[in-house]
Amino acid sequence: MKTKFLTKGCIVLLLMSVAVVTPCFADNTICACAHKVTGILRMVSCPAHCLRNETAVSWNISGPQGSPGVANGISVAVHGTVDDGAVKISGAGFTVALALPGVVPDVTITFDQAFQQTPDCTATSVSPDFSFCDIYALTKTGFNVFCASPEVIAGNFEFQVTGGPFSFICVY
Repeated sequence: MKTKFLTKGCIVLLLMSVAVVTPCFADNTICACAHKVTGILRMVSCPAHCLRNETAVSWNISGPQGSPGVANGISVAVHGTVDDGAVKISGAGFTVALALPGVVPDVTITFDQAFQQTPDCTATSVSPDFSFCDIYALTKTGFNVFCASPEVIAGNFEFQVTGGPFSFICVY
């Protein structure tokens, strides 16, 4: 009699341990129990292990393939190099013109296709004679730029200004 009781006890214990270890769902499903009042989640191998004050929840480990993202968060980029005569040296996706011919040496860059929002742009002088370039009037469709270098002329601090040469990049 003791042997029968012991055998039945071992079988029940074995079945209980298999039930706890064996998940009720496929391998790609996560199961948990959410406390009905606090919402705290408790991971379980099977929704049947949830208590009366908990609600069984489950979700897939992997879902459907999403749409491709953009590299480095950049969806559009326009870049190029322009000489001091407002002539494109390299690049694509833009045209170049003097902003106010005969008045200022500033250059206007116009994008072939407008950005969805105003892009982030930077311009850098490629001449050792000019220390910086400045972008202004930046919009979705283009910007103006000039390059300058500070000088002391007859005791006065002045800027020598030109329209280039410079390189630029605009990203969105």
